[in-house]
Amino acid sequence: MTNTFKAEAKNIVDNFLTDYPNPITQDWSRLIDQHPEFAQDIADLAIFHGSFSDININEDLAFDQKSYDATISQVINYAYKTPSPIVLDANQKIEAIKGPQIKSISITIGIGPYPALLNGIIAGRIVAPSSVLNSLSNFLNVSILVLQQVFQSKFEQSVVPSFKSTDGKPEVKINSKSWEAAVRSLELSADETARLLKFSEKD
Repeated sequence: MTNTFKAEAKNIVDNFLTDYPNPITQDWSRLIDQHPEFAQDIADLAIFHGSFSDININEDLAFDQKSYDATISQVINYAYKTPSPIVLDANQKIEAIKGPQIKSISITIGIGPYPALLNGIIAGRIVAPSSVLNSLSNFLNVSILVLQQVFQSKFEQSVVPSFKSTDGKPEVKINSKSWEAAVRSLELSADETARLLKFSEKD
């Protein structure tokens, strides 16, 4: 998100808190409904408000951490389920990366002629280093936060049971592959492997 975009989201939340100084989950959800393009930022600010504001603190009452966590979780889940136009636009841009474009874009953002890495990133199967995400963000003109949301969503949708467990029960792989593991799986030259691994050293 740009600084201007975040500032606008903060103004919306500031005005909201003026009207609802002690907001509950339903209040935050309504605000997200009214401003779906700011869903993620509203969720972030909801967490910040709930964690650091002393407006709701009553020293005579015991703090219920479980209830608090549940409330925050509902807000986050609601935000991520809200179809933001920005997320939809980002998803369309990512879906358009196909065929020869994949190799070309891989080279453009600095990965090199290794489409398997970019394919893994945009499918959410590979956790990209921040520098790679930043380059892809600049190329697509999409914020890193939105890219991460799209990648996570694609990964979750692609997860399927694996029937190779030792006890005969299906298992579900829930973790994306690390950048290092993905790079080493290509079995490139020592120099190229080292070059690619340097991306993650900046994280």
